[in-house]
Order: sequence, then structure tokens, then C-alpha cells
Amino acid sequence: MARPRPDQRGARSQRRLPDPYHPIAQRPPDRRGMSPGELADCAALTDLVHRYAATIDDRDLDGLAACFAEGAVADYDGGTRLEGRAAIRAFMDRAFREGIGMATPSTHMMSNILISVDGDEAVIRTSAIACLTNRPGFVTVRGLRYIDRCVKEAGRWRFAHRRHVCDWQFDAPAGTIASGVSASAAAG
Repeated sequence: MARPRPDQRGARSQRRLPDPYHPIAQRPPDRRGMSPGELADCAALTDLVHRYAATIDDRDLDGLAACFAEGAVADYDGGTRLEGRAAIRAFMDRAFREGIGMATPSTHMMSNILISVDGDEAVIRTSAIACLTNRPGFVTVRGLRYIDRCVKEAGRWRFAHRRHVCDWQFDAPAGTIASGVSASAAAG
């Protein structure tokens, strides 16, 4: 099917977004034929993915909530399904206070970001590594996948449906971790 003309970008095109679970969604799109507006959308969507990770690591609940559409759905590994921005914010507030820890450092590294845009909707598939220091003496390292459907609201991209999948994890001895800096890094 033909690509929508740049003047049709606001309207839903005849192109269908790929199923994020289908192998085609796991291959990088050909960006050579994209309009400047489509390239800007891809950059904004990549920024959304990185902003989400930064807000998790910074424990910024308001910034985290702003990544989601008002009626967003979030499915987290382990069967937790959240509906609505307020429910997502409340869940993460509890996770920060009771699980992850407000004062313990974490690092979410996002990579292999694959994006398909169709007007004001998009699909993103992201691989990630998360390092969590919420257990004394250990760093939990997790291999994650995020599968997202996004919408553009008032000119800003947000997650409409975010699926978080943990593919693997392990615990490693942490050494001394203080204020987010290891003892060996502080000495060096």
C-alpha cells in the first residue's frame, strides 16, 4: 500500500500497524522513504522510551505518569494489569516504596528500539537490561522486553498500552553500594 502523503499524517492511513509479536515488527523499518514528520515522530517515540526509563531510575512518579495516556493499560510481568494513568502511578508508587525502594539505585538501559508509525498511532518494541539494587548484598540483573502501542495526544506521544516482559534474570553479589556509587568507583 502507498505511504500516506505528509498532508494526510493526521488522518488514519490505510496502512496497518504491524502486530508487535510478529517477526516483521522485530526488524528495523526502512527509514529512507520517511518524511521529515515521520522521522520526527520516531525521534519523539525513542525519547518516550528513554524518558520512561529515566523516570523509573529517578523515582519521578509525575514524570512516569506523564508517559502514559489517560486511559492507558499497563501489563507487567507476573500478571499485574493496570488500567488508567492514576492506577499506573499508584502501582509504581507502591513498588518504589515497598519493592524497588525509593533510595536504592537502579539503572534501566533501553536498546534495540523498533518503531512503526501510522498517523497518530505507533507500535514500539524495546529490549532492555535493568539492574536493581533493592536486595542487600545483591544486584538483580533482568533482561526485559517492552511491547507498546502509543498514541499522539495534543502533539505528544504517550503509551496507550505497555506490556513489560521479563525474559530472564539473575542475582549477582553487589559489593558495597552507597548512594548509587560502588565503593570501587568512588575510590578510583
